[in-house]
Amino acid sequence: MIFSNCKNLEISGLKHINSPKFHISITDCHYANISSLQIIAPPLSPNTDGIDIASSSNIFIHNSTIKTGDDCIAIKGGTSNTTISEIVCGPGHGIRFVIFSHTHTHTHTYGGSGFARNITFSNINFTAVENPIVIDQFYCPHKICNNKVSTI
Repeated sequence: MIFSNCKNLEISGLKHINSPKFHISITDCHYANISSLQIIAPPLSPNTDGIDIASSSNIFIHNSTIKTGDDCIAIKGGTSNTTISEIVCGPGHGIRFVIFSHTHTHTHTYGGSGFARNITFSNINFTAVENPIVIDQFYCPHKICNNKVSTI
């Protein structure tokens, strides 16, 4: 599902199973309330992000379960004022969640420029997590990468 150029978006009560790529994409949206979702993909499925957010603001994601092979929630460039709470995430990769189980938790930048600031992690329960929190400006999912200069 792709949502683009929207205001006052409401997504609730949906169940996504085995999407071949990302499940929900939100781009250039402002004031979104996303809740009560169940997103499921096999643990080793590549590029099956639960929710991708880019160039959006005032996004509230809560009360959902996201179990994918990739990022539970990916927050990309140009996004601000995003609140994520009451999320069950894992397996897969996660970002700013309340409950993590068998995950790798990363905040990535993909060679863009800008900043990461005012990030708060609180009241988090980690279970069998390899890297609890990583903020990585040189993220490279491939063997050969050109991320050698700080972009943040």
